Amino acid sequence: MGVALTGDRAARVTVALGSGAQLLAVAEGFGRIDGVPVANAALQRLRIAFERLRRSRRIARALERPESAAALLSGAIARLNDEIFARGASHADYVSAGCSITAVLVIPGYAIAAHLGATAAYLGRGGRSRALTSQHVIADLPVRMLTRALGVQPRCDATMATFGIEEGDTLVLTDAGNRRLIVRRFGRDDLEVVVPLGATRGATILVRAGAALSFLLAFLCVR
Repeated sequence: MGVALTGDRAARVTVALGSGAQLLAVAEGFGRIDGVPVANAALQRLRIAFERLRRSRRIARALERPESAAALLSGAIARLNDEIFARGASHADYVSAGCSITAVLVIPGYAIAAHLGATAAYLGRGGRSRALTSQHVIADLPVRMLTRALGVQPRCDATMATFGIEEGDTLVLTDAGNRRLIVRRFGRDDLEVVVPLGATRGATILVRAGAALSFLLAFLCVR
């Protein structure tokens, strides 16, 4: 099922999970759930789910191995899809709300990404960047169409990726239009900032970390 990508409102969330672990996520979508823009509603629910896991201490066991950590994130996205699909009252012939989402579970030494739609994650290392996600978009149409999204079908098929994290790496999460960024730099001076991007490449960016700034400038040049 294709879903029109309208460039509606975007949202972000970060959740500290203890022992150096963290959840980072961005979403962008169309429609509303219980009167709330779907991207906000989805990330609010994701935040609550991981905060409950943190309080129950179950997450510490799940993060001990990459396989169990990936299953934890994949399961959370699947349950989130179920709830958004049900609350949005969508069915086979009508979709009232849906969104792209990229969620990254950061664990000391590595990270796991779950992805649906046109949001994105990038990893900067040694002055170079690489995409961690591929866009689920049909781009050669008058209106870009999503081939996968959260909340538009009873079951979702999120793309999962596991990748290593080294000191000095920079993780960047963007919405579909690059209007917002979550930037997470790993190292002695860990840094996390949210950088608003304007519609042009001439937007001013202020980041209190030389390596993170260098990567952001390189990132903008290739976009």
